[in-house]
Amino acid sequence: MYMITEVMSQVTTSIKWIIAGFVLFLASFFILFINEGDANISEIANNAVEITNIDTNLNIEVNNNSQFVSLTGSLESTEKFDDIFLEKGNYIQISRIVEFYTQDKTNTDFQEDSTSNNSIKNRISSKWVENNDNTQEVTNYYKEKKLQTLTQTANFITIAGYTIDQSQLNLPAPKDLLLTTENTKQTNNTILLNQKYLFKGNGTLNRPQHGDMRIHYEAITVPSQTVTVFGEMNTAHKTITPYYDEVSGKTIYRLLSGTRHTAIEELKTEDTVTSWTFRFFGFLIMWTGLMLLFSPISTILSHIPFLGHLGIIGIGIITGIISLILSTVTIFIAILLHNIIILCLTIIAILILFIIYIRQNNETSSKNLIA
Repeated sequence: MYMITEVMSQVTTSIKWIIAGFVLFLASFFILFINEGDANISEIANNAVEITNIDTNLNIEVNNNSQFVSLTGSLESTEKFDDIFLEKGNYIQISRIVEFYTQDKTNTDFQEDSTSNNSIKNRISSKWVENNDNTQEVTNYYKEKKLQTLTQTANFITIAGYTIDQSQLNLPAPKDLLLTTENTKQTNNTILLNQKYLFKGNGTLNRPQHGDMRIHYEAITVPSQTVTVFGEMNTAHKTITPYYDEVSGKTIYRLLSGTRHTAIEELKTEDTVTSWTFRFFGFLIMWTGLMLLFSPISTILSHIPFLGHLGIIGIGIITGIISLILSTVTIFIAILLHNIIILCLTIIAILILFIIYIRQNNETSSKNLIA
């Protein structure tokens, strides 16, 4: 009775694995096929109307109240920010980075001494730790240990006079703010060092002690570096908002560093990475599915001494090769079906080769009859 129950349990488990493998196997074809038909953001962005100077594109603006554009320029804002240690200034974004120097003893291992008593070997770990876990923000300098890393971003940001929604965009990476006696607020026991750090503590910046604090700022200044935004330009409201592409069904609203050309090149790189990521993912899903489909054989082989382990490895290699071939063929067919021009050229090439083959066969047959 026990043997029957055990066999039935193994059969049930095998059926479940086979069903799961079959589902994954079919899903892999869907993933690979859909991935090749997915529209590339860079191709859509390349169709945007290029605008680098509003004054020289007035005709475009008048003729179209709303259109998909790429607008290149610098980020601007009239908002000003200050901080506990920083004078008020004009920034797109300003971040205060607060770090404390810590020295912690960590247990590394146990050592047995001559009296057979275990003693703990300690190691002192020293490092600067960013203080961004506190939820309570204070403005009292003498409670600086409660200070935390803080970022302030302008609410109204424009490019060439057109407002963008910074909450939906990734701003350029901030750069270290050069600190001087003019733009910093000097307080008791705070030392300005290297035009980068404000330091307070009992040690020095090169030889800090436990509890010492250093602060530096990262900022996107006004005007910012050159950036390019892709979106829908509304000349009536002077805004750049997300653009919906009806053909692909995708919404495009991106802010990238550099000119239009460099921005599109960056988008192409993103598209390539995304495409190959899904291709690899589809291949893995297919391989996993085939491995599960052959799991009953692997289970049987596992009970055979010596041969079992090699058999399982062999199944893994064979299913991997099959998955690689099927994935490649699926990708190739998907590319053809999703690209009408390539598909038509392929069909024409096949027809030409077929006609040449038929003619050669006819000529060979005619020569044989004459002979």
